[in-house]
Amino acid sequence: MNPDRLAELEEQRRFLLDSIRDIEREHEFGDVDDDDFQALRDGYVARAAAVMREIDDGRSSLPPKPASPWWKRAAIVGGTLVAAVGLGVFVANSAGQRLPGQGLTGGQAVDEIAVQLSEGRRLMNSGTDPESAAASRAAFERVLELEPGNAEAATYSAYLLVLEGQQAGDQAKVREGVAGLQAAAQLDSTYGDPHCLLAVAGGNFLDPPDEALVTTEGERCLALDPPQQMVPMIEGLIARITGVTPTTAVGDDVDTLLAKANEAQTAGEYAEALGYYQRVLQLDPGNLAAKAYSGYLVALNGDASSSPDQVTQGLELMQAVIDRNPEYADAHCLLALANHYFVEEPDAELTTEAGEQCLQLDAPADIIPFVQAVLDAVAAGN
Repeated sequence: MNPDRLAELEEQRRFLLDSIRDIEREHEFGDVDDDDFQALRDGYVARAAAVMREIDDGRSSLPPKPASPWWKRAAIVGGTLVAAVGLGVFVANSAGQRLPGQGLTGGQAVDEIAVQLSEGRRLMNSGTDPESAAASRAAFERVLELEPGNAEAATYSAYLLVLEGQQAGDQAKVREGVAGLQAAAQLDSTYGDPHCLLAVAGGNFLDPPDEALVTTEGERCLALDPPQQMVPMIEGLIARITGVTPTTAVGDDVDTLLAKANEAQTAGEYAEALGYYQRVLQLDPGNLAAKAYSGYLVALNGDASSSPDQVTQGLELMQAVIDRNPEYADAHCLLALANHYFVEEPDAELTTEAGEQCLQLDAPADIIPFVQAVLDAVAAGN
């Protein structure tokens, strides 16, 4: 499909989804009567569903874009370093594998379920700001109004409630979300997402962590064939909570895992990369590469998700590597880039010091031009 046509369809999609929301508000305030509302809304929903199908077909026909350096791409990988669970990446690779509207037969309800599921996923992957999260949850809640047994909508509506509670420091809300995930897990015994997210919630967001929940649900998640990048993350989460290191698998050595992590981050699979780095640190707790690159990925995610605390956490991990081995060039390079690009008010002195150390040491050749560009920008006062 012509990229211009695809852009036009994206604009139509936005217009139609906005129109659905507008007509719902007008109906709520009594500006549109019931008959007109139903006719207009059904028309918008049908058109939106058709446009979204055309967009999906068009995207599949586009040639792949040239890859940009992985360390400059935006990332939404969510969670914490020790669990390395990527909400955005997980959703992008697992949600949507189910058929929306199962149990319904044709008509506007099925079209609207497809529209609202797609919108919920898009908003959830667009960022972690409260407005996007609330709108995403509203879309999933609308699906549940149309189809109360929809496992995907029930799962992600509940998980967004967990995240909302965690961000607000409200354990009661976190537990309400966990209860919702447990209910969602009962809707379809073959659907692994609620089990995976229950393990994540139990280990990362419940205070104190629930070891039994992490172990039970993590094992169920793994048994239901989750997306491949989830496997090392869930295994690592179970290991962290229980203190039992997973059995080493064939080929599960540090060099192989580091190579897989590099391949994953180059491909933009940041959550998968973090999972591999975590496994490396289980086998070799002092591994400098795993710590430094984990730190950068955490900072990258913090920048993309507007989380200064997470950016700081990533910077501290990189600095800890430098403190342990000042001769490790990669840590200096990554610290210079992260401080310059991800900190709201960058420390020019830190960027300069780390960047110069990077260039003086045996830095990776592909990073050197970017570090030099950062140093030039700082020298120019930018």
